[in-house]
Amino acid sequence: GRAGGRGAGAVRRAGAAARGPGRRGRSAGTGGYAARAAALLEQAEGAGQLAEAVRLDVAALRALIEMRAGTPSDAVALLLPVIPGALRNDRHRAIQMLMLFGEAGFNANVADAWNEVAATVDQLPLHGDDPDDVLTRLFRAACRVRAGADPGLEPGDLDAVEQLTDPARLGWAGGMAWGVGDRALARRLHRKAERLARASGAAGTLAWILDYFVADELTRGRFGTAEAHAEEGYRFAAESGQPNMECRHQSSLAMLAALRGRERQARRLAEEVLAEASKRRLAGAALHARRALGLLDLAAGRPAEAMEHLEALARDGDTHPGIVLATVPELVEAAVRADRPGRAAGPLDRYATWAETTRAPELRALVRRCRALLASGDEAEAEFRLALELHTQTDWPMEQARTELLFGEHLRRERRRSDARAHLRAALETFRGLGASMWADRAAEELRATGETARRREPSTLTTLTPQERRIAEAVSEGATNREIAAQLFLSPRTVDYHLRKVFQKIGISSRAELIRLLSPPRS
Repeated sequence: GRAGGRGAGAVRRAGAAARGPGRRGRSAGTGGYAARAAALLEQAEGAGQLAEAVRLDVAALRALIEMRAGTPSDAVALLLPVIPGALRNDRHRAIQMLMLFGEAGFNANVADAWNEVAATVDQLPLHGDDPDDVLTRLFRAACRVRAGADPGLEPGDLDAVEQLTDPARLGWAGGMAWGVGDRALARRLHRKAERLARASGAAGTLAWILDYFVADELTRGRFGTAEAHAEEGYRFAAESGQPNMECRHQSSLAMLAALRGRERQARRLAEEVLAEASKRRLAGAALHARRALGLLDLAAGRPAEAMEHLEALARDGDTHPGIVLATVPELVEAAVRADRPGRAAGPLDRYATWAETTRAPELRALVRRCRALLASGDEAEAEFRLALELHTQTDWPMEQARTELLFGEHLRRERRRSDARAHLRAALETFRGLGASMWADRAAEELRATGETARRREPSTLTTLTPQERRIAEAVSEGATNREIAAQLFLSPRTVDYHLRKVFQKIGISSRAELIRLLSPPRS
């Protein structure tokens, strides 16, 4: 009736408010859009009895508000009762709920709720080629591979998701593709999502999608670009009233500072994140902050302290699988160095199951490195060599360099100093190229212990670029024109040209081709 129509209209307006401004503009203040959306939802619910579809929309929007500006565990509580029915009766709306639930479950760090939804999805008949069926199968596949089961994807599913045109769905599908081990597909989906979100000026969606970019660039050793994306994502989150996403991007900046050896900055950022995450119960942001602190302690030779940070979010029997898996390589190294290897056995088993099911060389290389650390003698050497062989199939230079370092340390302890030097030199060169100063110091110290002194090297001029300059330089390296970069970053072409001239001046180059060569990440 008329009341139901008024309710549906209020829900549509609430949806627009919850997602923030359609184009970049003045901020409504932290949580401003969420407050307006919540008020509109109350108006809708007061308009009379709502149709089932509208009722589902209300639940999804309330969950979105909690996810972006409230408490993720409250979002889980809103979604859990309605997802099973939506999956049976309204698959299109169910996808939106699964997208929210995946993010909320991780950030709330609840395994039981995640397992309940995964079990529901696993029992559904999913044989159609409708985009909603394809996306649901992709979600099911990501759940299955974490448990070591066959993903159960249909032929053509991964090709089908590339035809999506909604940036939010593309971003979510990219996250699922990453989970099943297809890094190349995940990267393509996220790039398309970013391009479409920028074209529509959707700052709120961009803030979320850029979090995927940060993670990808970080693993690829492109710390400057990752920092630029995190700074931009933080800014978009603030403009669109998403304090939880602001906290997430700040936790990424803490991780980047830790990897670069900027200890004071990393600790300050991490402590700020942990204080905010504690108030809002944001396990995802807390995970990044704890991992940053753990990496600092590992690089500095404080394994017991590293373990405290890396185990801080684990809860007996109810830890989200994503939380468990995120820190396993660091946890194994810390546990072995602290002479408590048994503490890492369970998490490593789960990580190895995931790695072998996905067949992703990035994950399998890290499993081999972990097993090498837990072994001794010839068995350890064989595992290290298998890890390095797998690393050659990846573009994760930081992890490859850490494996070289650990193998070099192992060989030195075995009194094979000459054999150790080649691996330690490779690690040192990569750490220096990446700007990972604490890790470079550790590699140089190990090299000195073999009787060889590392030559000093001038710091990279790339480290002098601001995040904005680095973002523009990276876009140039990907083949974008100044006008295209301006559209992507919401700048004028003249401003892009000014920043690019500053980049050339700082680095001491005169052409785009030179810039592309410089931005290719070093490999061990």
